Amino acid sequence: MIDEKLFNTLKSFGFTESDLKTCYISKESRDNEFTVINNNILVTYISYPPGENRKPHSHEEVRITFVRSGNGFLKSEGRETQLNPGDISVLLPGVVHSLKVTGENELNICEIVIDPAYEG
Repeated sequence: MIDEKLFNTLKSFGFTESDLKTCYISKESRDNEFTVINNNILVTYISYPPGENRKPHSHEEVRITFVRSGNGFLKSEGRETQLNPGDISVLLPGVVHSLKVTGENELNICEIVIDPAYEG
C-alpha cells in the first residue's frame, strides 16, 4: 500500500486510484529494491547507505521522491535542501541534481518515475 501523503501527491498530478491498484510488482536483484510498473509509471523503493554521495546527474523522466526514513541533502539548481522522513521532492526532466546521505542510518526512499509521454 502506498503511503497516504504520497498517494495524495500523486492524485494532485492527475493519477487515479485505479492507476495505482492495477500494478505489477516484482523484486529486483538488488536488496531492498521493489518495483511497481503500470503503463509509464515506475515506483521504486531504494535504500542508500550512510555516507552515500551521488554525483550530479539528470534524468529524462519526472521523479517524485518520498523519504521513508533517514536523512540527507538534495542539491538541485544551486539550492541544497535537507531531506527528512515524510518529505517529498519533485524533479522535472533534465534538472541536474545530487544526493548526499547524512547521519548514521540508511536513507530509504520511495521514488515514482513518470515517463514524460504519460498522459494519464
